[in-house]
Amino acid sequence: MSRNLLREAEFLFRVAAENSPDKLRGLLKRCSPERSLPIFRRLNEIYDGENLAVLLTLAIRCWAFGLDDEATSVLEQAQGIDPVEHRVLRVALFFAATFGAVDEAKTAAQRLLDLYPEDQWAATLKDRLESEGALKGVRMPPLGTEWD
Repeated sequence: MSRNLLREAEFLFRVAAENSPDKLRGLLKRCSPERSLPIFRRLNEIYDGENLAVLLTLAIRCWAFGLDDEATSVLEQAQGIDPVEHRVLRVALFFAATFGAVDEAKTAAQRLLDLYPEDQWAATLKDRLESEGALKGVRMPPLGTEWD
């Protein structure tokens, strides 16, 4: 077994065995973006899928690694906790826009603006969707959670 593969297996074993969110937070500070995904999955297990900030961060990390089905599933968990929370609505809009679901993205933008009319990011995205259709280069603003 190669040294890198053994090191990765040891890391995954350590993450899976860890039950302390604080220790996992410490690992996050020292790890590469690729290694953050199993840490957030473990945090989600520890919090029994009930920590909105962990769910949203995990959803974005899954999206970043091209795991669209998992990202969508995790977002649905977050929506089950609080479907009208500002950050949940933003991630839903971001996913719809980046997945090319223009009509869904327009609806998500309008819903977000109905509840949070001061959201300039959503207003700009809505305008772009209406004028450009499918968007390229959509950027998600920071979630503003303890896990960012």
